[in-house]
Amino acid sequence: ADWQPGQTCVAAIVCRRERGSAVDFFVASLACGTKFVDCKQVGQVAEGAVYDMHAEALARRGFKRFLHLDLARCAGGGVGEALERDPGTPGRCRVRPGATFHVYSSS
Repeated sequence: ADWQPGQTCVAAIVCRRERGSAVDFFVASLACGTKFVDCKQVGQVAEGAVYDMHAEALARRGFKRFLHLDLARCAGGGVGEALERDPGTPGRCRVRPGATFHVYSSS
């Protein structure tokens, strides 16, 4: 099917965590956006606005925010959802062993 301006897509980044014999999943970022923005609409958007409304780009932005918040938890001495302090390198964090990230896109 041909895509029309404004058609909606969904994208997500999911974390899979293994904890011993248990496995759980959680959504780190979820976004809904358009397949593409019509050229006529771009001229109508206010200056400084985000032009890229692709679901994948918005999910990536949300995922970056998730990682920053998780890093802040680790740096503050807390426990991150998907990150942990690296015991071999002081002042650094790493993805927890057994944690993987997966991208879904409806487009």
